[in-house]
Amino acid sequence: MRDELGISEVEDVQLIHIKKFIQNRQQLGNEKPITINNKIATLKVFLNYLMDEEFIEEMSNPLRRIKSLKEEKRVIVTFNDEEVKRIINGVKEETYSNIRDKIISIMLFDTGDEYQSFVALESRIFQRDTF
Repeated sequence: MRDELGISEVEDVQLIHIKKFIQNRQQLGNEKPITINNKIATLKVFLNYLMDEEFIEEMSNPLRRIKSLKEEKRVIVTFNDEEVKRIINGVKEETYSNIRDKIISIMLFDTGDEYQSFVALESRIFQRDTF
């Protein structure tokens, strides 16, 4: 910002500068709205820190009126009921690990949970001294 807008002090940043920054990022076309929103969020955290430390006043925070950009909604493709049945019935219950995997699969399909959440749950359960 120093070179483009002649701003060298954070206190000099105004709403128009933030809007120009966002507009510039959009015009370049290299970043999706979610990336720009992450940058806005980072700037908000920084300016909130400056307010907490009393470097700037709340009313002079240029990001207080900036809203996030509209993002595309991502559609997650899921399995239909027939596919779930085929996956679960495809596991032969011949070994302990197959039975375990089938139970885990059923639980994940029933709850709609992610594998990472299941692993975290599993590690919390086995860290307890209840056995």
